[in-house]
Amino acid sequence: RIINARLPDEINNSDWSYGPEKSFIEDMLKYWATEYNWRRVENELNKFNHFKQKINGIDLHFIHHPSPHPDAIPLLLLHGWPSSFYEFTKVIDSLASPEKHNLSTYPAFHVVVPSLPGFGFSTASQQSGFGVKKISSTLHELMKSLKYNKFLVQGGDWGAAITRNMALTFPKSVLGIHLNMAIALPPTTPFHIHKLLLLMVFPRMVLTEKEIDNLRSFQRFTKEDSGYYSLQSTKPQLPAFALNDSPVGLLAWNSGLIHGVGSLPREDLITNVMIYWISQSIGSSMRLYKEENFAGRNGGFLSYWKPYCSVPTGVSVFPKEFSRPPRAWVAHSHNLVYWNEAPKGGHFPALQVPKLYIAHIRECFSTGVFKKLMKARRIRTLDSTVSGKDNEVVGNLWDEGFRGDGKPDEEVQMFDLMDGNLSRLVVV
Repeated sequence: RIINARLPDEINNSDWSYGPEKSFIEDMLKYWATEYNWRRVENELNKFNHFKQKINGIDLHFIHHPSPHPDAIPLLLLHGWPSSFYEFTKVIDSLASPEKHNLSTYPAFHVVVPSLPGFGFSTASQQSGFGVKKISSTLHELMKSLKYNKFLVQGGDWGAAITRNMALTFPKSVLGIHLNMAIALPPTTPFHIHKLLLLMVFPRMVLTEKEIDNLRSFQRFTKEDSGYYSLQSTKPQLPAFALNDSPVGLLAWNSGLIHGVGSLPREDLITNVMIYWISQSIGSSMRLYKEENFAGRNGGFLSYWKPYCSVPTGVSVFPKEFSRPPRAWVAHSHNLVYWNEAPKGGHFPALQVPKLYIAHIRECFSTGVFKKLMKARRIRTLDSTVSGKDNEVVGNLWDEGFRGDGKPDEEVQMFDLMDGNLSRLVVV
């Protein structure tokens, strides 16, 4: 299928303006057919403990990687589209066992990485309406089943929207969030209306040059690189028939977005495509756009970014990310306690700049208000007899349910990528 692919012609010197360049696809196909080793990657993935659990009618696939440290904090990592659980495989162990990677033991995390419903090895709902809210509820149930009644959440892309919705919906469970993609609208309160008017006429009186450039970059993305969004949010089944049947088409469709938000190493790009190909989940993953049309029913995707989020929030801004709103806009709609502008990286920082991503996560969840939370957790873990004011804080923030053993309920089944004859679905 790869070697004998029929590739289309192209406009000379189009430089990706019409979509993926033919030479890029040719190089990737040659690598895929002659150098890429799925069996080696598969063995690497199977070093993690994979599980499946039935929640809300979904056979939910997830990695559960507990930390050996007793004062570790549960951390849920959420991917988006066209990504998968693979996005976090380079950072999981460093977050759970930092001392193995020449990092200080504090902070450490019990890491949970699911495949979103309809993505990768998680099954999809066959009924319409399974969008961000139902996914949020499903993931909350997952964390409860692992005995993690209080936890942190991190996400980008759709994972960011789900992260924020979980904070809004389950504030007693979600103690803090970190976003590597934030969406924020300009404040429109009476106090801010004069700034909004100035923004439209004299933007430099309201924003810095960098903030203006960031907004213009987002405008360019929506104008030139968001064609996939329009199609997937209206008729996702149209491309699904082609992409589910063609590994070359699947590669081109995925690389079209990824190219605009920072490149990926060849092996990472092909592995991510392979997960979609093996699981035949490209169609179901695109349906999320239809369920949450940008300006569709109930406000669509933007509706998840409008309510104020009181849960402590950290944001990392990567220069190749397509959404980089001004800090003041983000602070207006979030309890913003951490803000960091990275020197490099893009839409998939855990793959593109894993060390930087790890540093941001660890810094976010161990400074400011999170430092107090972490300290409370350490006091509870290290000295159960502590008394006084700190103990009162501990009791309020970290109830007994938080100290769950992290072991799945009995109905959770071990899931191995080598099981289920998955390898037989690889058609190259």
